[in-house]
Amino acid sequence: MVITDKKGLIQAGILDTVESSLKEAGIAVNVFSDVEENPSVETVHAAGELLKKGGYKLVIGLGGGSSIDTAKCASIVATNPGSIIDYEGIKKVGLGRTAMMTVGAVSIEMVLGTALAFYLIASFVCRG
Repeated sequence: MVITDKKGLIQAGILDTVESSLKEAGIAVNVFSDVEENPSVETVHAAGELLKKGGYKLVIGLGGGSSIDTAKCASIVATNPGSIIDYEGIKKVGLGRTAMMTVGAVSIEMVLGTALAFYLIASFVCRG
């Protein structure tokens, strides 16, 4: 599943390009595009529930920090019980995930932690 925002990536056709490439490789693609700037816990849970129900093995965070943070946290929600805020400071393994950055100098793909609006969820163990 690709997690992104509704803004420029869709309008610029970047999401279409990514979807086309994945489909050409024989990978079925579904998109969660409800990510807002400074993602909320509710957004993370919505994406996590879709990941869980869909049985996905990989999540792609497409865009900037908000999309990538949402993908990281949603992968934790999809594979662990409770709320994402239950895991503040706790190392948990989520789904395999990758980041496709569309903005420079963010470096969010390089850190294990992630920020949500009003909460700091840190020290997750990344897999994949």
